[in-house]
This record gives sequence, structure tokens and C-alpha cells, in this order.
Amino acid sequence: MLKWPWSLRRTIQEAVNALRDLKGPQVILINPGTYNEQVHIEYGDPLTIFGKNPEDASNTPNVVTIRSSRSAKAAGSNSASATLYVKKDDFALYYINIINDFGNGTDTQALALSAEGLRHGYYESYFSSFQDTVGTFRGVHYFSKCWITGAVDFIFSKNVMAWFDQSAIAIQKGSLEPITASGRLPNDTLGFLVFNRVKVFSVGAAAKSAYLGRPWRKGSRVAFQNSYLGDVVHPDGWISWDRTEQKLDDVQFQEYGNHGPGSIGPRKYATMLAAPHLPEEILGRDYQKWVDPRFPPS
Repeated sequence: MLKWPWSLRRTIQEAVNALRDLKGPQVILINPGTYNEQVHIEYGDPLTIFGKNPEDASNTPNVVTIRSSRSAKAAGSNSASATLYVKKDDFALYYINIINDFGNGTDTQALALSAEGLRHGYYESYFSSFQDTVGTFRGVHYFSKCWITGAVDFIFSKNVMAWFDQSAIAIQKGSLEPITASGRLPNDTLGFLVFNRVKVFSVGAAAKSAYLGRPWRKGSRVAFQNSYLGDVVHPDGWISWDRTEQKLDDVQFQEYGNHGPGSIGPRKYATMLAAPHLPEEILGRDYQKWVDPRFPPS
């Protein structure tokens, strides 16, 4: 594993730990391979991690995979189970596969990514688990041309503004298959997940078995817009938390301009918007200063 330009390191975590004595923006370039480890990042200044040389990256498969197999129950918390746990501001990740392959039955909360901080960008990366694949917390996050797969609440959030653009949302078979679980409370100032020009489809789930989201907490806000919704999406589109505690008091489940067989149905919990959300509403007016211009919101 190469920590550019200073030295070679055997693991990604070793390279991250070597940043402790440095200051200012840093770049880590990872050599091709599969790295069986959990990676925890808290470096104080801007950090960018590449899974391949950006000059050679176009139209080629990712060649770096970070893999672990740890449940939240065993780790003691959701974030502690993550294959990649990023707890910092100003972070960018490119061209890397992040996998937590723990289980697919019961008690299978196991994160691939736990992202916490301001101005995070994730580009052409792959995130895979079964339940709670991607956790986005406290900050502003942008995902462009990524692949995210799971079965239960596999994109969940708290105190975050997140925009998912031109990404693949691949639904595995599970007993219950909601994509999102927003943890926003009614009085929270932050808390919105927007999916723009994404493609929602099955990788094993039955037709009409999945939902765009359910409310983890009572102020959930999620929007799907300008997106393809495959036949895996149930005609209702959205679902309550569960039968005994619905948590529908102040939810805002929104849709605009979607197409595909999964976009048709009664949508009893959803609002149909008159216009789409704009990136600056979610990412901030200054988003062009930190979002990679090669991956602009579409």
C-alpha cells in the first residue's frame, strides 16, 4: 500500500496513522489489491484517498477493495463495525470498493461506511453490506457515480445533508427491504437525503418487495427525484417504521420526475413535488468549492 509521496506501508491503517505527525492536505494512493482490515480515519486536515491513479481512472474497474466482517453487536456500536469509519471534515474517496460481508439473516447491522463530518465526497466507489451499509452522520456528504447495495435500511442517517447523484441502488433479498432510514427529528436543523438521477433495481429481491424508505425517527426527510425506479419498488413506495410504532408524525417523503415501473402507485405517505431540489439546497451555496468538478451534480 502506497502512501504518496512519502513511503510504503503494508496496510491502509498504517498509512493513515503515519499522518499523525503531518499537517496540511494529504493524499493516499492505494496499490491494487484486497485489504482485509477496518480503517478508522480522524486526520485533522483535508485528506484524499485514491484507489487508482486519477489520470488512468476513466472507464476502468476499481482495483482496490477494503473488506471486513464485523457486526455492530460484536463491535459495540454501528460506527465501530464499519469497514471504513471516517470521522473528520474535508474528506474525499475515489475508486474503492468497501465491503462488510457479515451475515444476511438476523442481527446483521454491519456497516461498510460510517461517514461523519463536513464536506465529504465519495466518487465512483462501491459500498456493500446487508443491513446499514452506509451510515451518514453530522455533516454534508456527496456521493457521485457510486454503487450502494444492501437489503435493510442500507442508507441511514442522522444530522446530515446528503446528495446521491447518478448512483446505483441495488437491493438484495431480505425479510423487509427499505432503502433509507432517516434519523431526523422534527426540530433538527439538519437532515435530508436526496437521491438525484439514481437507478434503483434488484440484485435478488422480489418484485414489489422494496420501499424507498421508512422513518427511523419522526422527522424523516428523504427525496427521490429524476430517478429510475425498477419493479422491485412496491407501489406504495414508502412504509412506516413498524406496525406498533409508525413514526409518521412529521415525515417528508418526496418524489419528483421519477420513471420506471416502481414509480407508479398510490404513494400514501409521499408528497409529489412541483420542482426538484437543487444541489445548493442540500450541499450549501459553496458546494462547488469542495465537490470535484469532474463529478458535478447532474
